[in-house]
Amino acid sequence: MTIANVFESSDATRRYLFDIEGSHQIESVWIPEEHRDTICISSQAGCPLACDFCMTGVIGLNRNLSAGEIVGQVIAV
Repeated sequence: MTIANVFESSDATRRYLFDIEGSHQIESVWIPEEHRDTICISSQAGCPLACDFCMTGVIGLNRNLSAGEIVGQVIAV
C-alpha cells in the first residue's frame, strides 16, 4: 500500500489517498482538533450502500481490507 496523494484543507485536515492491491484506492483522513486529533480510516475498498450522493457508493463494494491494510493506514497517517 502506498500513499498516492495527500490533500490538505485550510483547517489543517489532511486526506490521504492510498493505492492498494487490486488497483483499488482508499482514503484516510486526519482531523486535528483543539483537545484531540481524529483519524478516519477505511475498512473496505468501495461501499455496498450505494447512496446516491456518495461516489464511493456508486462504485460499489470491491473488497474488505486486510488487518494489515487497516493498521497500515494508522501508521502512515
